[in-house]
Formats: sequence, structure tokens, C-alpha cells
Amino acid sequence: MFRNVGFALVALVVFFSCVMLGDLASSTLFPAPVGLDFSNMESLRVYMEQLPLSCFLVMMLGHGIGAFLAGFIVARFTHDKLGRPGSAATALIVGGMITLGGVMNLAMIPHPTWFWGDALVYPVFMFIGYRAGRRK
Repeated sequence: MFRNVGFALVALVVFFSCVMLGDLASSTLFPAPVGLDFSNMESLRVYMEQLPLSCFLVMMLGHGIGAFLAGFIVARFTHDKLGRPGSAATALIVGGMITLGGVMNLAMIPHPTWFWGDALVYPVFMFIGYRAGRRK
């Protein structure tokens, strides 16, 4: 059990590192205008609407890679109650946590409406990573 908790934490750290790298790459390629007030939701909404599609695709790439790696780590390094590799329960918990975090982010920060599809990236890529990690 402690092994699963430890590797779940490792998977979360890897996931958030990929998300931060994707967001850093996006903000480096498309920097915010000088003087943008990030505490003013209306000005932030207007700014987000002006960003090009590629800005959001770079962010989605970071989210997808992070979710894939998190699923892969859980599949490779955790065990179920019978000692078999790849705890599905741990994968569901980690996948649920990252999906919930993504939905909360989308709800708190204004994004284009179409970008809500990003919420599907987390469970889908987590599942794909988990399946890839389970293969021998």
C-alpha cells in the first residue's frame, strides 16, 4: 500500500511538471501583454480569447504527456491487492485527481469554450498510459 501511495505521488509530480512545462512553453511562445491584470477576470477573459489556437494546443500537449506518463508510472510501479503489477484503483484515484484539478482550473480561469474539451485529455491519456505501462 505504501508503495502505491509513493508512486501515486511520483506520478502526480511528473504530471504537474509536464503541465507546468507545457504552460511555460505556451507563455514563452505567446507572452502576456505588459500590464495585464491577472486578478481582473474580464481582462483575462479578453486576453484568452485573443490567443491563437496553437497556444492552447501547446498547453494540451503538456497535459496529455503528463497524464500519459502518470498512467504509465502507476501501471509499471504499483501492485494490486493480489500482488499483480498495475493497481487499477491507484490509477483511478490519480486519474480522478488530475481530471478534477483540470476541471477546477477550467472553471476558475476563463478559457475559450472549446478548450473545455481539454478535460477529456486527462482521463483518456491516463488510460492510454496505464495500458501502455501494463504491457510486457
